[in-house]
Amino acid sequence: MKKQAFTMIELIFVIVILGILVAIALPKFSGIKEEADISKAKADLATIRSILINDRQKNILIGTSTWMSKTDFDAIMSDYSDWKKDASAKYSVAGCTFLYDDSSGKFATNDESKLKDVCNKIEF
Repeated sequence: MKKQAFTMIELIFVIVILGILVAIALPKFSGIKEEADISKAKADLATIRSILINDRQKNILIGTSTWMSKTDFDAIMSDYSDWKKDASAKYSVAGCTFLYDDSSGKFATNDESKLKDVCNKIEF
């Protein structure tokens, strides 16, 4: 009775095909985490902007026209675990840093960021 098995050539051929498939698929999946971080940062930023606008509208209705104070802003930001605050009151998310300006209600971004393309995609 003859034993049936794969030959060495067949095994090498299969390994080469698998290598080619991995080489094609790997670059497509390499940017997925970055894209997910950007999407989450955009969604968080949209929520934060809505909170700021609602607070501004409330202040206008009661007769003041001030934007949310930095202290109140810090309290809101504590709900967003991905957004980290450093000692200089700058927040960072997805590798991008920004500073909240309570006189205008806007975010100033760090132009020196190593991930400038990522920061531009978040659109502070």
